[in-house]
Amino acid sequence: MTLMDAQVFDEVRSRRRKIKIATAVFVVLVLAWLIWTYRNWPEERVVESFFLRASEADFEGAYGVWMHDPQWRQHPQQYQQYPYNEFYRDWGPGANGSGEVPFQFMVRRRLRRRERRDCGSDCQ
Repeated sequence: MTLMDAQVFDEVRSRRRKIKIATAVFVVLVLAWLIWTYRNWPEERVVESFFLRASEADFEGAYGVWMHDPQWRQHPQQYQQYPYNEFYRDWGPGANGSGEVPFQFMVRRRLRRRERRDCGSDCQ
């Protein structure tokens, strides 16, 4: 095939190709943004679970989250490096000397933010 025998330019095909490329770039950018935004999601859920349990004075449950073992009561001998009584002394009600859980303000602030987000423009 020579230059003089070249196929006629197909506008429809060219347009489809541009749309496919633009769509692929858009999808990649959205996926990259989602991955970046939620990169710490699993860790944030664990931390939120820990703080919520501790703020509700469920220190045994919080200790299970801390040790990544909800069944820790069945074999406490595995956790002799940081036993429950030390955990309770560090994170319990008297940990900061005021009788209040030291991180309660963070949990309350986060819950208030979530309530505002969930209720939308209905609550002021």
